Amino acid sequence: MSSLLQDIRYGLRMLEKAPAFTAIAIVTLALGIGANTAIFSAVYGIVLKPLPYAHPSQLVRVVGSKMMGDMMLQGGVSVPASRDIQAQCPAIAQAATYTNEDYTFTGAGVPEHLDGVTVSGNFFSLLGVGPLFGRTILPSDMTPGHNEVVVLSYATWKDLFGGDPDLINRKITLSGKQYTVIGIMPRQFDFGSSGKRPAWTPRVSSPAENADRGSMSVDLVARLKPSATIPEVQSQLKTLSARLTASYPNTDAGWQLHADALKAFSVGYLSEPLLLLLGAVGFVLLIACVNVSGLLLARGWGRQKEVAIRKALGATRFRIIQQFLCESILLALAGGALGLLLAVWGVAALRAIAPAQTPRLDEVHLSPLVLWFTLAISVFAGVLFGLVPALQVSSRRVGATLKESFGGSSGSISSRHPRKLRSALVVIEVALAVILVVGATLVARSLAKLAGVAIGFRTDHLLTMTVNFSKSVCDTSAKEKSAQCALAEKELLARVKSAPGVENAAEASGIPFVTNDIALSLSIEGQAQAVAASNGFLFYRNVTPEYFSVMGVRFLNGRAFSVADIQGSEHVAIVNETFAKKYLSNQPLGKRFSKQKDKNGQPEWMTVVGEIADNRDFALEADPQPEFYVPLAQSSEVSQPNLIVRTAADPLTVISSVKSQAAAVDANAPLTNMKTMDQLVSEQKAQPRFQTFLLGAFGLLGFVLAMVGIFGVISYDVGQRTREIGLRMALGAQPGNVLRMLIREGMWLVGAGILVGIGGALALNRVLRSLLFEIKPTDPVTFIAVAVVLAVVALAACYIPARRAMGVEPIVALRYE
Repeated sequence: MSSLLQDIRYGLRMLEKAPAFTAIAIVTLALGIGANTAIFSAVYGIVLKPLPYAHPSQLVRVVGSKMMGDMMLQGGVSVPASRDIQAQCPAIAQAATYTNEDYTFTGAGVPEHLDGVTVSGNFFSLLGVGPLFGRTILPSDMTPGHNEVVVLSYATWKDLFGGDPDLINRKITLSGKQYTVIGIMPRQFDFGSSGKRPAWTPRVSSPAENADRGSMSVDLVARLKPSATIPEVQSQLKTLSARLTASYPNTDAGWQLHADALKAFSVGYLSEPLLLLLGAVGFVLLIACVNVSGLLLARGWGRQKEVAIRKALGATRFRIIQQFLCESILLALAGGALGLLLAVWGVAALRAIAPAQTPRLDEVHLSPLVLWFTLAISVFAGVLFGLVPALQVSSRRVGATLKESFGGSSGSISSRHPRKLRSALVVIEVALAVILVVGATLVARSLAKLAGVAIGFRTDHLLTMTVNFSKSVCDTSAKEKSAQCALAEKELLARVKSAPGVENAAEASGIPFVTNDIALSLSIEGQAQAVAASNGFLFYRNVTPEYFSVMGVRFLNGRAFSVADIQGSEHVAIVNETFAKKYLSNQPLGKRFSKQKDKNGQPEWMTVVGEIADNRDFALEADPQPEFYVPLAQSSEVSQPNLIVRTAADPLTVISSVKSQAAAVDANAPLTNMKTMDQLVSEQKAQPRFQTFLLGAFGLLGFVLAMVGIFGVISYDVGQRTREIGLRMALGAQPGNVLRMLIREGMWLVGAGILVGIGGALALNRVLRSLLFEIKPTDPVTFIAVAVVLAVVALAACYIPARRAMGVEPIVALRYE
């Protein structure tokens, strides 16, 4: 310890003697370590941090899936199947069911929408989460007459009730029924709901639902026994699926049950992009380490006299290496401390620019584990960039070093061996920069293509919303739409059309980019077998006649719907271009198809009366899918009405008037999902934009660090060769020839680095495939452009120090020591 403390004190003095070198090294490391800390805080908070439940690794979500053509249909399970899973899977200790149900809170002014979750009595105990206040739902709450209780989320309690501590045991009105508030959940708990205002109520299945195996109506979360594994429960679910298929072929045939870790379900698609960002920022740290390693190598070679004297006085090579590593780790710790300050701003920036739908975003902060991570990578970086210079400097023989130091020149000290090391550092630095910049450029070009994709309809001046009718006006839980529902929808649409600032309005069963209705198969007249949806989903929407003009959709053939297309008239449909090509031989008009059968088992034929151009109303990155439209007046399907309103000015200016018109039809109907179409399109680009911004920032940072490193190494190398340059010029070499020689040597290194980097990028960029839109990870234009830009900038980095050397007079250079 005494020798270590001595090395620390000596190292601090040496760093203090070289303030410029110390400052440059600390700032360089701080950029790399700070960026790594910020990204790791996101990776840990979203992906790695355990869920806030008891023994979260034992929790799984059980789902059912079925192949329909080329499409994998995935959903919940039936109520009878949930009981079979609990009884016939020994690996499962217990299982709980839940479903989503919208609630409208009334009685306190403006009606408010709640994201309801109906749960079984063991739901909270299975998760192992207790309430902040009150109690949770218990099995005793599942009996009729005792099930009108509700547990509120922390956000709901704060937003709607101002955090009233006396709310427990008070009654509130949800969708026209009285519920007693029995508990408030902690801030971080929102399981089962995808909305911002969750509320949990007991789930009491009806006798019909208890016997219905064809309705995959419930979600199921299960806790495994302590000794059980996910592969084990997967095997048991596979056996159970085969057993249910054999016992109930009419309802369970083809359905496969399988379990996924609850963490994977909660995090969703974010694991891969975040880990990719962590890898990218790791490259930035490597470039920073290579930079500092080059500085240390140059500085260490200038300390040969010091090292030789220490060796002559008895210092061992291990002792010398220890001293140099101590200095590098001190540099790294200082860089880590500054990087931690940068990470505070970085985490705040991450949370500010992250897409609103990012799960577990509140968990992204500088936790104790993140601080330990910062310390670990600081020490690791110190060893990484300090080891090679320490080994190199300590390898020199004492006699040769003393002879060169006292009797030779500095030019002789700069031997071929350290120059080879510095050259290798340049190649590594350029290669890392190429890999990083190529990846960032590919993602940036992908976002540009996504931003420029043709959507197929006008997005300007459109306001979308869902009107949640109360049950007294329209019972959306009914199997078929009632006349009262139809009248309420008709009145609502008429009133909204008459609102000030509204040019036109339409109603649809789904809002573009938000919801779609899905058909699993079609019967096409003249074809013996039903056609299964393939190459993705087959979407449809029930719409009013104004829908196509409001959206600005282009017709290719036929007509739009009219007010004459009602119940009792010939059933009609409008198809998109892809539907016409795929199913109707590109001649759709007059053709008939059916998506369902009537009560007598006969197809309910629809005649195609129009064809529209393809549009991307499901996801911007998805190719147009077969899609058709049905007149809302001819549909018996019941759902909350979705309005699409075209306005004369800013859509947000008509919100209050639209709300008043909706309140005139149903005073207890809250309006939800109220967004402009431009906002919906922007949300489609939010995740790619977030990834592009971060990768672009890391790519730029890595690029700048690499160019600075090249400039530094070339400058130092030219400085070490000052005597050689003077001798060449004294013997008649032209300045231009010497300049070209120095630039050529530097560009050979840069060229080698570019080639190595391109090879590395080709090998690694395949992981970007899932993040790219309409661009390949091996796109030649990107690789060529990045190589050219890097070469041009590197040429400038080589030219400046070489040109500066030409200004030295030969006589001065010859006297240089």
